[in-house]
Amino acid sequence: MDRPHPLSRRHLPQARESAAGPGGRIAVVGIDLGDNESAIVRLLDGEGAPVWSSRFASPQDNERDSAVGVAFGPDYLMVGGAVSTEAEDGHVTFEWWLRRFALG
Repeated sequence: MDRPHPLSRRHLPQARESAAGPGGRIAVVGIDLGDNESAIVRLLDGEGAPVWSSRFASPQDNERDSAVGVAFGPDYLMVGGAVSTEAEDGHVTFEWWLRRFALG
């Protein structure tokens, strides 16, 4: 992808996984290192131009959210990831999540 996404000027996105879908669409998921490590999902057209982008902001300073997997369904995009939370004693817990995005 030659052109940066418009939000890239304020954030530090890092791609983790990508998938090719119907109609040449491309989905890219990862993390935004510039925003408390929030999960990001981007849908691009076949030329690499952004169609839409979604960022999941972690509400707590001790939480890190990461999108690590993506797949196209017949009319949806499925994204998987995890939230890690660090307790005051340094113990870290992980909670897995799945999110489904309807595609038009």
